[in-house]
Amino acid sequence: MKPYSIVPALALIAHTAFAAEGLPREIQALSQQPCEEIRKEMTEDLRECRLAHAGAVGTVDEHEFFFAVYHVALKGLESPAPEYCLGDPTPQTYFCEASALFERYHGQSRLFKTFWTGDIGLMHYDRPRIVVREGAPILYIPIPWDGTGHGNGSEYYVWNGEWRLIDSTQWLKELTQRLPTGLTIMTGVWPDLATLTADVPLYKEGDSNCCPTGGLAHIQLSISSAQFVVDSVSVSPGKPH
Repeated sequence: MKPYSIVPALALIAHTAFAAEGLPREIQALSQQPCEEIRKEMTEDLRECRLAHAGAVGTVDEHEFFFAVYHVALKGLESPAPEYCLGDPTPQTYFCEASALFERYHGQSRLFKTFWTGDIGLMHYDRPRIVVREGAPILYIPIPWDGTGHGNGSEYYVWNGEWRLIDSTQWLKELTQRLPTGLTIMTGVWPDLATLTADVPLYKEGDSNCCPTGGLAHIQLSISSAQFVVDSVSVSPGKPH
């Protein structure tokens, strides 16, 4: 396997009106592009798009990556809990309505991608992270769904000279087919990228969302050809945490 040069991010959080100060000057100049994209899509419905927090994600093979998260609100609707996005200058979870990733390489900077959905408040966007698995970097864009099921709408990328999107949906179909008869999954499945494992509670017919009684599924994954692959599934009678 090719060795990658990976530098983790250091202290990197800025806040509200000063958020752009957490970015290099050339990235600051790009930091309003995500709001411009959102304004074009939302046209007259958008009330506010504001840069909330920004900073470094890390460096891979001399490619430097930076993030920004944004508070987005629509006209005629109450803002979806803006204090979670704007209130704490150094939050553990941002709970914002959009995020973006920027790249700087040998003096050239660009917006890599804006992450958001037109259904404002349906998903929340946290700070991107680079996780190293067996020497290979994985870019993780945390995107939890709103609601009690804690659905996982996250995006994952594997590095091969550039970020390549990992198919993170097909394996879930395979997983359901490998569960014992009568058991199902009703919550989001969140892989631990450092170990490529996941534990998820299982439901029997008639279980309420709060109280699964089908035990726990323990899943071992691998990544092949930019896809998550289910290597093994075992079920134990353990209770969810």
